[in-house]
Amino acid sequence: MNKIDNKKIILIFIIIVASFIISNLLLNFIYTNSHEEPIDLNRYSTVEVISTDASRVTADINKYTLKNKGDVAIINIKLPEAKRTDAHCIELTTYNCTIDAYYENALIYSAGHNYVVEDKMIGGTYPCIEVPDDAWGKNIIIRLELQEPITLNMNNNIKLYKLIDNKLYFNGSFFLGVYHYIVILFVSFVIAILTILNYKRNIVMKQVALISMFCLAISVWGLTYFGYYNLIFRNNWAWAQAEYMSLFYASSFLSLYAVFKWNSGFMKRFYIIICTCITGFAIVATILNFNTDIHFVQLLPILYVLIVLGGIPLVYSIIKELKNSNYRTKIFNYGFLFMIFSGVADVLRINLEKYEIINVNMNIAIMPIGLVVFVFTTIVFSLIMLLEYLEYDTERKTLLTMAYEDPMTGLANRAGCDVKLTKLDIIKNKNYAIVFMDLNKLKCVNDTYGHEAGDEYIANFASGVKSVFYDVGFCGRLGGDEFIVILEDEKCKNVDAYIDSFNAKLEDINNSGEYKFEISVAIGYAKNEENRNLGVMDIMKLADQKMYENKSERDK
Repeated sequence: MNKIDNKKIILIFIIIVASFIISNLLLNFIYTNSHEEPIDLNRYSTVEVISTDASRVTADINKYTLKNKGDVAIINIKLPEAKRTDAHCIELTTYNCTIDAYYENALIYSAGHNYVVEDKMIGGTYPCIEVPDDAWGKNIIIRLELQEPITLNMNNNIKLYKLIDNKLYFNGSFFLGVYHYIVILFVSFVIAILTILNYKRNIVMKQVALISMFCLAISVWGLTYFGYYNLIFRNNWAWAQAEYMSLFYASSFLSLYAVFKWNSGFMKRFYIIICTCITGFAIVATILNFNTDIHFVQLLPILYVLIVLGGIPLVYSIIKELKNSNYRTKIFNYGFLFMIFSGVADVLRINLEKYEIINVNMNIAIMPIGLVVFVFTTIVFSLIMLLEYLEYDTERKTLLTMAYEDPMTGLANRAGCDVKLTKLDIIKNKNYAIVFMDLNKLKCVNDTYGHEAGDEYIANFASGVKSVFYDVGFCGRLGGDEFIVILEDEKCKNVDAYIDSFNAKLEDINNSGEYKFEISVAIGYAKNEENRNLGVMDIMKLADQKMYENKSERDK
């Protein structure tokens, strides 16, 4: 197979990256110029953390910690003095917390309590608290209470948004985020469908399918983790389940990809064990999440341990591959390594801050950036692999056609006929009729007019065979002047009618005056339903005998 060369790989990569950058710039221009950017309310806010032991600590609004289930954060937001004529809302980021908002001691917003009553995981939420008309210049109090037995580092990222239709809020960065993940979702879905359609037990297609499914899962995770589901509908619980399930099962797809990366040996057996553990754990976690008070978020550390166990040898093998791998594989490997190292950096940063070893003072997570980079490199990798496979499949079909098709007539050649007859012999309970044809006067045409005229004679006869039999049965040229037609199932019952139609077609060809010589053929057929004890080759001999009987009658 002629592999897609490096120039084509670079071109594909450049086109995808350029399209993404151009569309980003275009969308950013459109929404920056047509929508009001949000106001950062963190600088107008203070937070007090109340622990379960009743201790109270004033914390940094940009970064504070809720350490135990039942810990409470009281956020005091002083709204700007200038009154807005349009409706506005306060949006903040919360994780696994109930939320209550008060204005002048009156409850104006509440969420999450029904999930607590039902023992459901709240997950990440992006509440939109509408600002009362007379609240400008005054205080709004927000109370958050942690509902899971986990330690949670908080950065609420409080914003003031303009409302549209009193339901949805928009800004340029929000739309760009949605756009990124929708593109990934759509492209991954298309690649997955194309891969499944071209599966055919090919190891390359299995790898592409698994990578595409991983990208699909990650795109769902991105849409939920960053709150982009607000564009669709607000059901925090449903989207929280989608967020964690996509993360758990994305790991399964990636571990299964590692299984197919090795053909045999210790590494393949190792990743079969890892894949079984991760997939089994994901299933168990799903069952526990929906049936007990143990939720996905509490099981994440175990998932991380399994990912690290499987990730270390995979990373080592990928680094070793970089020297000798082609451009296609390098694009994927660099994206994968970037994702892994960004994830490790984030985990280290979070734990260093959690245990107060060092204050990194960095509010932006690197892992989401690493995931987006990896998803795009895998899209490029998958497209190239898919194109290579389709190119290979086209060449394979061309070679098969050359191997099993008679170039002069377009009918199956002797090898193609043998394959068909062998299949018929294997399938026992199928009715069929074999029609044997012998083209008369071919030697005479060759001797009188030359072999080019003989080839034309054969081609004209074959066109008559195809016009009658091609759509209803199998047509083949055994060699020289011998042809067969195989009719199956109900069609074999009408074999006499088809032969009559064929003779009529030959008569029309002969009467047309387009050819120098008249086509003449001897025909015989046999049905297996009349000879159940005979194999396909015996049926073939019977048809051959009847053809000779027909030839003898014509010669009288």
